[in-house]
Amino acid sequence: METFDQLLHHEHFVRQTLQGLLRDPTAIDDAVQETWLRAWRKPPRGLVEPQTWLAKVARNLAASRWRSDQRRVARERAAVAGEVESPEATQRRVEVRQQVVAAILALDEPYRGVVLLRYEQGLDIREIAARFGRSTATVRSQLSRAHDQLRARLDREFGGRQQWTVLAATLVGDKAVAPAMGLAVLAASACAMTLAAGWFAWPSFDAAPPASTPAGTAVVAAVTARTMEQPAVEAGERMEAALQQDPARAPALRQRVELFDRSYYDDYELATFSFEHGVRDDPDLSITRNKWDLQFTHGEFDTMNPRSVIVDLGPIEPASFGSAELPTIVPAQRCKVREGHACFVGTNDQDTALATVIFVREHEVGRTCRFDWFTTDGTGRWQGSLADPGKGKAWADVLVELYGSMRTAQNLRAMTRPSVCWQLRGGAGGGNPRRIDLAGVPNMYVDARSQQPLDVVTPPTMDERCQAWSDGGGTVPVGSVFVITRIDYGGGARGDSNGHGEFRIVVNDQEVVKFDASTTPIAGTWTGRLMVQNGAEGDTYFEIANSSWGEVRVRGQFVAGAGRPGFGGLNAGFGKVPPPVVWPKGVLGVPEARLQVRTSSNSGGNPRRIDLRGRYSMYVDRLAREPLDFGAVLAAGETSVAFAKGGHLTPQTVFVVTSVRYTGATGDASGTRFRIVVAGKAIVESKNANDTLQGEWKGLLEIPPGEEMRTFVEVASGSYADVVLSGRFESR
Repeated sequence: METFDQLLHHEHFVRQTLQGLLRDPTAIDDAVQETWLRAWRKPPRGLVEPQTWLAKVARNLAASRWRSDQRRVARERAAVAGEVESPEATQRRVEVRQQVVAAILALDEPYRGVVLLRYEQGLDIREIAARFGRSTATVRSQLSRAHDQLRARLDREFGGRQQWTVLAATLVGDKAVAPAMGLAVLAASACAMTLAAGWFAWPSFDAAPPASTPAGTAVVAAVTARTMEQPAVEAGERMEAALQQDPARAPALRQRVELFDRSYYDDYELATFSFEHGVRDDPDLSITRNKWDLQFTHGEFDTMNPRSVIVDLGPIEPASFGSAELPTIVPAQRCKVREGHACFVGTNDQDTALATVIFVREHEVGRTCRFDWFTTDGTGRWQGSLADPGKGKAWADVLVELYGSMRTAQNLRAMTRPSVCWQLRGGAGGGNPRRIDLAGVPNMYVDARSQQPLDVVTPPTMDERCQAWSDGGGTVPVGSVFVITRIDYGGGARGDSNGHGEFRIVVNDQEVVKFDASTTPIAGTWTGRLMVQNGAEGDTYFEIANSSWGEVRVRGQFVAGAGRPGFGGLNAGFGKVPPPVVWPKGVLGVPEARLQVRTSSNSGGNPRRIDLRGRYSMYVDRLAREPLDFGAVLAAGETSVAFAKGGHLTPQTVFVVTSVRYTGATGDASGTRFRIVVAGKAIVESKNANDTLQGEWKGLLEIPPGEEMRTFVEVASGSYADVVLSGRFESR
């Protein structure tokens, strides 16, 4: 632990932190002095990272000053108006408070329970963690999510963040009405009112709220406080800075992202995010088409695409991103998730080209992470959960530079001649497409890029790794368009027991050659006229599937013409706000649940899943309202349907599963699967074709609140499952 004198050595760091939060030099000087006073009066104990503690103190002081300024402005405006509040205005304030109380009580578990323990019972973080048997990081994360959910709901109900935060500012510190409001509202909802008052008055997560806080003090400010309590720059990022942007280029701010580590929760959809569309959940893939930009797994971020890059920029706060000294880009597809760090993500897939910076706010190792993000397409357009606060260089300009450095580091050179040769060969691949594009970049399912031409005559063996080779590829020269006029091709698409073969050529996202499961050699020539713009190289490629091989020679000419703007991506979903996804929110009232799912024959090996909460995976077509009739024919156009009689667990309630009764069957040989997972443990599993399953598992597995998604039933092509879980509830 450092002494007070040693802490003083960090004065430059403290001042630099405050300069990103406050604009007035006098205010910065005052906050620096107050930071040292607090360090002198109550020095930190057992401190490992002194700068972390000093930054927290400085940020809280900056947030306190920001709130004080808002209250002063509100009082000055009221004094200028010189009018006594009308009965209508008083009624409106009461209604607003009631709306916030309703929003608090409408929170899903485990958020409502954690919030009530925190603010109604006055427990601190450690006490709540001990009560629930969770880590302190989990409790902090759940409280923060509750704040975000309340802000989002109030945004909808009031028509925007500015409306209710401005209203809240007029209520902060309104002691004259506190006793009356406390009596009126406390009579109807004492817990919620005490909760709201404590939430507003005591922003720190680590200490309990003061017991003396009047129960009726500014309920609306209960949720405003977390907006204000976070570093003042963050409040500026989310409100003030957004208002200062050019209206044509200032989209509505999106939500902070929360991802669940796939290696623990085994849930692909909760672990992935699309910067293009600004979504995580897309149950029917109608928005993202299953093209994600980032995955969180094994404590790492993964771009899932060899053309895309992620780089850890180090411990950078949003306020200093525009002026930070950034590292040299070293292309990587994965990087460790580190709380407090920023990362650059350069997305460059088949139809998306974006530059993104993410700021990791929270990371519970092996469980969840939450981050803010800002992305641009290189044209000046942007979207994200943060707006550029206008400090230092423009964020969009910084990202354009990083994206250029990424391409240089990837050695993506321009084509020197209007021709390219591709070669691919590989064995069984589970149906996943193996591809190499015009720039010579293979996709994630290609095992290796060969330095020498491949054998494109002899068929590959089933267990042979997939290799790619290319000659002459690259990016289309700037200011030119590559006009393709002739394609010569040859090879085979024999396929194997893992799936049918495939030989496919696509130009500018238009399929020009395709063979499926061909038992005879493939050879031919295509002629025509198709154009490929600079930045659209990923839309032109050669692709194979199981036990297939071949060579493709593309010829044409360069002609003068403009490419796509910005980084060159199609970015079709950029700037569009997707509709919200509504999931089941019921509570598991009895210690028994029923999960059912079925699929049609020949519907592929993708898993169809239904979990304890009633959430289904992206390959399920529909969630039924009634138990399934496995003898009935599926509706036209449907390949799978699921049913769930389950729900969320309430706080302090653990579902102890002691019995799992099941019946079901696996289907044809194409991707069969039957799996029952309870609390992350597979208790019944079969991959055999045409297997009939029936029985009962007995044991002891505990499902804590917040981990319902780790209990699910999963089947694939031509299979079905009917599962009943039973046991008992235990309070923890």
